[in-house]
Amino acid sequence: MKSAGGDPVSALVKGYLIERVRSLSDADPELFDLAFELYDTLESHHAEQGSDHLRALKRHPVLAKILGLLGDKASGVYEAALRVTQDNAEMTELLRERVDELGIDPSTEAGFEEATAEYEAILAETVPLETSLENVEAVADAIDLGNDFMNSRNPVKRAAFKTAWTVLLPLAVRDGEVRRRVQALKDALSGDRPRLKAMSGLVRTEGPRIVREAYERGGA
Repeated sequence: MKSAGGDPVSALVKGYLIERVRSLSDADPELFDLAFELYDTLESHHAEQGSDHLRALKRHPVLAKILGLLGDKASGVYEAALRVTQDNAEMTELLRERVDELGIDPSTEAGFEEATAEYEAILAETVPLETSLENVEAVADAIDLGNDFMNSRNPVKRAAFKTAWTVLLPLAVRDGEVRRRVQALKDALSGDRPRLKAMSGLVRTEGPRIVREAYERGGA
């Protein structure tokens, strides 16, 4: 998967789990590509803004109301998103240092495979397995939350989400071009609740196995 800016190290870190779930025979590649691009676009934008920007956004009365409507799980997903964004930034820098030190070129197919092995080793060295498994669960929860956000059957929720999206998108994404791309991706992902539900189910059931296998290889 290509990351914003065409950085293969960033793409490897952010796309590691999704790329492997996407490759399963019963996955929906087009949907995974759209979801990853939306995630990558937002995360790359917010990495430039810093985590304080996202924490301040959480205190906005409209978002606070929506999180309250969705309950504790939604707040947990938001906090997990902040943590994963920070973890990805740190892992990207560690991996970048490692591949530079070893003279690996991750822009080539062979180099990308070598960099993947180094990423798995860094992951096993620095992040407890339990934390990575919690992050997998958070990814699945985030997909479900997004599905509920975009495709709720509840008319009250739909109206609240529409208002929240209109108010918060300009605050969350300040760059007009990025904002237009986020809107287009959101529109492309809307309207097909079963596909997104199947996607979160695959992440939830297959993600833990993928992570455990990565730790086995990385710790070898």
